[in-house]
Amino acid sequence: MYVVVSHHYVIAEQLEVGQQALTEMHEAMKNYEGFINRHNLTADDNSLHITSVTYWQNKIHAQAWDDGPDRARIRGYSSGCWTEPPYRTGFTQFE
Repeated sequence: MYVVVSHHYVIAEQLEVGQQALTEMHEAMKNYEGFINRHNLTADDNSLHITSVTYWQNKIHAQAWDDGPDRARIRGYSSGCWTEPPYRTGFTQFE
């Protein structure tokens, strides 16, 4: 399994648009091979810090999403929502 953790910092006035974009990403990911699940989480101490945890069967499937048109489209319309680019890290599961 491959897991991507992304930290998003949204502009207060754009919170609804940012949340909508992340929800739309989750829905679009369901159509990609290897997608397992995604959770969007809001920090208890800062509602403008949203962390997304996405589970894929492997890194190749995650890369297909990264390179796909849906991610680019959603990032395009939501680019003005964030105070900075998302910080993303991928993790490979080991037993």
